Amino acid sequence: MDYSLTLLRAPLFRGIPREDLPGLLEGLDAREHRYGRGEAVLRRGERADRMGLVLSGTLHIVKEDFWGSRTIVGLARPGEVFAESYACLEGEPLEVSVLAAEAAAKGVPREQFLEACREAAAVMNPKGVE
Repeated sequence: MDYSLTLLRAPLFRGIPREDLPGLLEGLDAREHRYGRGEAVLRRGERADRMGLVLSGTLHIVKEDFWGSRTIVGLARPGEVFAESYACLEGEPLEVSVLAAEAAAKGVPREQFLEACREAAAVMNPKGVE
């Protein structure tokens, strides 16, 4: 399925020409995954090495207490990113779980994403930070 329009509406990709999107995603090593209802995308305690982009469906960001009770503390919908903070904090364990309510998402590896950010910053400010 083509999710180009969903991604191009996302703030992360806004302004990128549609024809450039496939090459950009390939360069970022973005991989698509499909998840069934209730399936864990990420579990509390794991380390996120990718940030996620929701393509379709909804993801529940869930906090679990000591007794196993779950509380939905956030939602990620098409065009939204998730786990980006943890992906950028190398080695930091997740304090929440991400569960699918039937969803498709792309995962972008931390290193490719951070490298793309550094390259974009160099283009936007060729003289460097002053």
